[in-house]
Amino acid sequence: MAEKDFFSHDLGSVERLKDKVNFPSWLFHINVIFKSQSMYGMVTGTETLASSATADDKTAWKKKDAVAQRIILSTIDRKIMMHVLNCTSSADMYSKLCGIFEQDKALKKTDIMQQFFAYKYDHSIDMASNLSKLENLRYELQLLDKKIADEDMIGKILSILPTSYNTFMTAWNLKPAAERKYSELVPFLIKEDNLSNNASGSSSTENVAFHTTNKNKYNNQSKQNQYPQCKICKKRNHLEQNCFFRNKNNDKNDNKANKNGNNAKSNVAYLSSLVTSETNSSKWIADSGASSHLINDPNLLSDFNRTPKNIGRAKKQQI
Repeated sequence: MAEKDFFSHDLGSVERLKDKVNFPSWLFHINVIFKSQSMYGMVTGTETLASSATADDKTAWKKKDAVAQRIILSTIDRKIMMHVLNCTSSADMYSKLCGIFEQDKALKKTDIMQQFFAYKYDHSIDMASNLSKLENLRYELQLLDKKIADEDMIGKILSILPTSYNTFMTAWNLKPAAERKYSELVPFLIKEDNLSNNASGSSSTENVAFHTTNKNKYNNQSKQNQYPQCKICKKRNHLEQNCFFRNKNNDKNDNKANKNGNNAKSNVAYLSSLVTSETNSSKWIADSGASSHLINDPNLLSDFNRTPKNIGRAKKQQI
């Protein structure tokens, strides 16, 4: 790669060193660049110019050192440059910057470790975002020379899962030990989270309309208080002109018919219910307690044997 392209492309992707907060990230990227350009030994002081070097070797060394200095100056903030103005080599610059910002390295490591072990599941974001936060903390600790093993990551992730993932944890623990890897856990969890979100979005909903009528000759208590007391029968569930006993002698047969009609209409209720649900045909529940299962997609099985037995279904059909 040409030198111009190297400085515009590779160094352009490095976040400039500003303070102790982003120093670990800057140091990691800058070390990778030095190693790719065979300069790491020179800037760290582990490689020096031999006393028997020829004039050409010295010229090549100085040119290489100048490129290393340029790399450092191109990746630090302007206010940081004041710390390296008196440096005469890339090794001096590198050593000076590490001496300034690594003094708080132990404190920062302790702080990030506390964040990592105290992290709890954030219900305001999805599973992938929660896992990313933990992975970022792991990465920051790695930059501070503190590695978190995959086994520790697995234990931490399982410890923060909500109770809704109890079934998932059961299925995970039933897997062979060789398959319980961090690289398997992360996509497994994200897939489970997506399935749960889809299921909750289309979960069963119930809309119920309920209406009752009671058209007996006696109305309910709430209606009794709607009318003044009838002077004929002393009740409060009707007007006096509509009293049953008002024209009892004159219209006995009609009232009797009305009475029978009213009794026939007692306690009428209407109930309508709409239940919709959507199930995931490819989702299995671990240890459901069922002695057998029925599926409509043989591709979900890794192996199966055909049997001459038939299974009965509605309308006397066989499958």
